[in-house]
Amino acid sequence: EGVEELGPDRATLMPTGADVYDYLPAADAMACLGSTIAFDALALGVMPIVFEDRATFAATSIASYEHSLFIVRDGHELGSALNHILTNSSPYRKRRESWPETLDEVFGDLDTPLFEQMQKGLEDLGVNLHPIRRRGWVVSRGQIQDLAFISETGNLGARWVLPLQEGKYQLHTIADWQQGLTTQE
Repeated sequence: EGVEELGPDRATLMPTGADVYDYLPAADAMACLGSTIAFDALALGVMPIVFEDRATFAATSIASYEHSLFIVRDGHELGSALNHILTNSSPYRKRRESWPETLDEVFGDLDTPLFEQMQKGLEDLGVNLHPIRRRGWVVSRGQIQDLAFISETGNLGARWVLPLQEGKYQLHTIADWQQGLTTQE
């Protein structure tokens, strides 16, 4: 009802069933319930306005990020948030200035491939994983040192073992790796 009063030049609702990511980049603001889509909006340069009902417990509350977005609880607060956005007010600009830090905190490293991030995190915990060609599985160091496991994996169709040695992956055929394990025993 309120959006219709503003007219299509000032506000537009997405059609039901539309993909939000088709509309979000063109928006000045996005209203949503407490959801991680608010961070997607930040990443696309759109100010999120998050509704949180005072009368209910918000299991997905993102109140700790209020320094980067607007959290509203009623129509008056929504109007105020929209006014801040439309007038490029100081509170609006201050929230936008915090976006790089917020995005870094929420999304982390977007440049390093996820597998490398996971591998580094596990190595920091003292766990090393080694890819083995078994439908793309990644297995532990103990498994690639287990002759019975390697034999079974070879019988299932695996052809390669790629252990991490001195910080680099090395390529070995299953047969060569089995031979090396047999020699070690």
